[in-house]
Amino acid sequence: MEKELFLEAIKQDLVLKLTQLKTDYKNGVPDKIIRSTSPDNNWKVRVGGWFQTVALRFDNILDRQDNGESLLSEEIHDELFAYWVKLTADQGGFKQRDITQKDIDETETMIDKVIAELKK
Repeated sequence: MEKELFLEAIKQDLVLKLTQLKTDYKNGVPDKIIRSTSPDNNWKVRVGGWFQTVALRFDNILDRQDNGESLLSEEIHDELFAYWVKLTADQGGFKQRDITQKDIDETETMIDKVIAELKK
């Protein structure tokens, strides 16, 4: 029973943190390049910010799953792992090209799938 309560608390914390990734950063692609030193830098489009944070959160979930905490179904785990590999390989290719709204939308779709799975 104690282990189940602990696992439920972990899931709730992860849902909160993933939800914050969706709500605490701005959507869209601004007209100018956003850097960490920009006064208004809380955009999802900023390379070193939002995507890196998402990748770290996904990595934490995958590590927990691989260490025996049953957080995700095998199907969602495999999909999340494949997406994490894509996201972390050379920062998702973002060093070679600009981030688009499509990149943000794809990442938010994966966040939504993981949240839905954690809420089961």
